[in-house]
Amino acid sequence: MAPTRSHDLPARHTHQAGPALALALAMALAFARPALAAEPDAADQAFYRRAASCAGVMKQEVVRLAGRWRAGERGVRGEVQRLTELSFAFVGVAYKRGLRGEAADRLLAEAERTQAAQGAAVLRQLSADCQAEGRQLLDKSNSLERMLVRNRAKARVGHLLDDALSTPANATAAPAATPAPAVQRAAGG
Repeated sequence: MAPTRSHDLPARHTHQAGPALALALAMALAFARPALAAEPDAADQAFYRRAASCAGVMKQEVVRLAGRWRAGERGVRGEVQRLTELSFAFVGVAYKRGLRGEAADRLLAEAERTQAAQGAAVLRQLSADCQAEGRQLLDKSNSLERMLVRNRAKARVGHLLDDALSTPANATAAPAATPAPAVQRAAGG
């Protein structure tokens, strides 16, 4: 039996592959990064630190809101979704600029250690600033990038809040997404 070639397939099968292939290609292009030097430049490094700081402070807020969700306050879901999307905007841009895996984890851990020593007023201001910056990042992104952020954030929020329902109210909430795993999910991994 001769191997099947794409032009031998009935039309009903070939038109179904078109949109999926187009979406896969568009996603690859959206996250493509031109080949640069092995080391990020100073601007990239500064952005990575800022992105980690913003992801860390918004993660704290998401964890706090998940605790309220666990306690029965269902009205917080929209805020959890919004904060997760803004955090994922930083993650996506950092990914596009070359931040990956262990480096992302290390930066987030450093940001969280720094934030643990900061007062509530400083963290509130940092969060407000980061939310405004995250909104700007989303506004500058293309429609495919916004769709990816929204969909991945929605999935993360669903998992986080479903987990929160199965965790006793007096237990520590599971942490929200960290940049490295979120980057992998946003990139389709």
